[in-house]
Amino acid sequence: MNKEIPEDLGGIIGAAGPAAVASDADAGVRKRALLVGALLVSFLTVGAAQVEILLRSSYMSVNASTVGAFALLFLVVGGLNFLLKIGTRPRAATLIAVLGCAFFVGYYWPFASFDLHSPHEFFSVVFLTLVIANLFNVGRGRDLVLNRSELILIYFMLLVASAVCTMGLSAWLVSMLPSPYYFASRDNLWVQKLFPLFPQRRLFVDDGGDNVAFFEGLPPETASPPLEAWVEPLFWWGIFAVALCTTLVCLTVIMRRQWMEHERLPYPVAQVPMALIGGEQRERLLNDFFRSGTMWIGCAIPMALGSLQAMYWYDTSLPLIRFAWAFEVFGTKFLPCQLNFLLMGFSYFINSQIAASIWIFHIFYRVESLLLPFAGFASIGAGGSGGTGSLVELQGGGAFLAMAVAGIWLGRQHLREVVAEIWKNNTAGRGEILSFRVAFFGAVGGAVVMSGWLWFMGTPLLLATSFVVVGLLLLFGIARYVCETGLVLARAPIHTPGVLLQCTGSSLLGPTGVLGIYLANICWNTFLMTTCATGLKLVGEMSVTHRRQVARALLLALVVGLAVGVYIMIHTAYRYGGINLHGNLFINGPKYLFGDVLLHAEPYGPNPLGIGFLVGGAGAMLAMIWARLHISWWTLSPLGFPLSMTLGGAWFSVFVAWLCKRLILRYGGATTYRRMQPFFLGLIAGQCLCMVLWVAIGTFTGQTNVTPFRF
Repeated sequence: MNKEIPEDLGGIIGAAGPAAVASDADAGVRKRALLVGALLVSFLTVGAAQVEILLRSSYMSVNASTVGAFALLFLVVGGLNFLLKIGTRPRAATLIAVLGCAFFVGYYWPFASFDLHSPHEFFSVVFLTLVIANLFNVGRGRDLVLNRSELILIYFMLLVASAVCTMGLSAWLVSMLPSPYYFASRDNLWVQKLFPLFPQRRLFVDDGGDNVAFFEGLPPETASPPLEAWVEPLFWWGIFAVALCTTLVCLTVIMRRQWMEHERLPYPVAQVPMALIGGEQRERLLNDFFRSGTMWIGCAIPMALGSLQAMYWYDTSLPLIRFAWAFEVFGTKFLPCQLNFLLMGFSYFINSQIAASIWIFHIFYRVESLLLPFAGFASIGAGGSGGTGSLVELQGGGAFLAMAVAGIWLGRQHLREVVAEIWKNNTAGRGEILSFRVAFFGAVGGAVVMSGWLWFMGTPLLLATSFVVVGLLLLFGIARYVCETGLVLARAPIHTPGVLLQCTGSSLLGPTGVLGIYLANICWNTFLMTTCATGLKLVGEMSVTHRRQVARALLLALVVGLAVGVYIMIHTAYRYGGINLHGNLFINGPKYLFGDVLLHAEPYGPNPLGIGFLVGGAGAMLAMIWARLHISWWTLSPLGFPLSMTLGGAWFSVFVAWLCKRLILRYGGATTYRRMQPFFLGLIAGQCLCMVLWVAIGTFTGQTNVTPFRF
C-alpha cells in the first residue's frame, strides 16, 4: 500500500470531504496507548478546568470546539512522537530521559510549592513519565512510538473527554449542586418557595454551613473540604450522567454507517486531524503535514493576529486587534460580525450552497427580529412563558426539530438494516466499535433510565419521557449538523425545557416537574454525540480488527474525564472560592436557573403563540426540504435556516470562506482549490495553537482574561 502523502495534501482532503487516511493495517493498538491516552485525558481535564475557571482564558472545550484536544494531538505528533522516534536507540533514549529528569528536578527543586493541580506541573509529570517509560521499553527491545491507529485512539479519547469535562458537563454540575443553600436570601424567597420543591433524595450539596467554604474558599486552618457532603448527590447525578453518555454513544454508533457511508457527510471537523495523523510515518522523523509551506502560511496569520491581541492584556499601550464589530440600525447592533479563523477554515470544506444558505438565512433572521416588534410581536405571549426563548428562536427550534426528524427519516433504510441485523444477530455491527445489538439496548436502556430518574425525582412519567426524546432529538440534530458543516460553535436555537413549557405549560408538569426538567437540562450541555461522531470518522480509518478496542478506550476516557473533571472543579472551588472564579458559572448561572424554576413553578397553560411559531418553523423547514428535493432552481440548503441564528457574528467568517472558495473555483479551478486546502487547514491549526500558546503563557505569568480569540 502506498502510504506517501502528496505535497499539497490533495490526496488527503478532497473537494467533497476528506479521503481515507492511509492506516497502519498491520499495526495493532498496544495497551500502552491506553495509558498514554489516559494520562493525556487527565492533563486535558485538569488544564481545561484551571484555564477556563481560574485564569478565565480561552475555552479549551466549549460546544463542539475541541481546541485542547487538537492542540494535544498536534503536540503528541509533532513533539512527543518526534522525541520517541529519536529515542528508539538505547543511548538516545537514555539521553532524553536524563535531560528530562534534570530539567524537571532543576526547575521544581526543592518541590516546596509543587502542585499537581497546576497544568504545567501536571504536564511535566506526564512528559517525564512517558520518557522514562520509553527508556525501560527500549531496554527491553521495544519503544513507545505511536502508530497511526494508536494516534487515532488517543485523539478519540481526548475528544470524548472534551465533551464531559468543564463546560461540557462536570463544571455546570458541580457549580449548581451547592448553589441553592448559598444564594438563598430573604429577597429571593428560595427557602420558602424553592426548597419545598426539592425531592426527598439528596440531589444538592449541603455541608451544614450554607456551603460558604465552597463559594468563598476554605479558611487556612481547614485541612480538607467536606467531601462527605458530595457523596450522595454525586451518586444520584452519576446515574443520570452515565445513562445520558451511554445513550449518546450508542446512538452515534448506530448512525455512523448512515452518515459516513450512505450520506457521505464531509466531516469538516475531522479534516486537520486526518491530515495530521495521515502524514505520520514511523520511518520519517518529521510528519508530512508539517512539510507543507502553504499550511504554515495559513497557520501564521491567526498566530500573529491573535498574539497581538493577547499581548494587549499585558501592555495596554499596544494596539488592540478587534475581530468583532457590528452594523447599527435604529441605534441597535443590527448585524454583528466576527472574524473567526477556526470557522473560516472549516467552512472552506463544506458545500458552497450550504455555506451560502447559512449567511443568507442569518441576515434574514436579523431582519425578521427587527421587524417582528413592529408587527405587534414584541414578546412571546402571556402565560409566564418568558425565559424560554424569543419568537424567532422558537421558530428556529421548530425548524431544528424538523431537521432532526428528517435526518432520521432519511436514514430509515439504514435503521431497518440495523433492526434486521439485531434480530438475526449475525455479524451485527461488523466493523463498529460496538455491535448493533449492544448499541441498541444501550441507547434504549439509557433513555429508559433517564426517564425513570426524572419520574423518580417528581416529574410526570409521560412528560419525563417527552423531555428525554426532545432532548435527544436536539443533540442528534447538532451532531449531524456539525458533521455536515463543521460549525463547531453551533447549538440548538432553544433548550428542551423551553419546548415543553411552550407546548404543555407548567400546569401539567407541576412545580416539582419544572424543577426536574431544568435540573436535568444541566447535563444537556454536553456535545458528546458530536465529538464521538468525529472520533468515529477517524476510527473508520483503522483496521476493522482493531476497532473493537476503541470501546475500552472510550469507556476509560469517560470515566477518567468525568472523575477528574468533578474532582478538579471541587478542589479549585474550595481552594480559591467559587465566587472568585468564573462569574457566569458560579454566580449568574445558578441564579438564572433557579430563578427560571420559580418563574415557571406558577401554573399556566400552553402558549398558543409559541406553539404557532414552533409549528411554523417546522413547516417552513419541511417545505424547504421538499423544495430542495423537487425544485431545480431552489439552491438554498435548508440546513442554514435553523442554526444560522445561533452563530452570532461568526456568520461573517462563513461568508468570507464562501466568498474565497467561489473566487478560487471561478478563477483557479479545482486544482487551485485543492492546493489552497492546506492554507485553510493552517487557519484552523493556527487559531487553536495561538489560543493554547497564550494559555500556557498565562499559567506561568498568572495573567487572567487573556483571550486571543473569543468564542
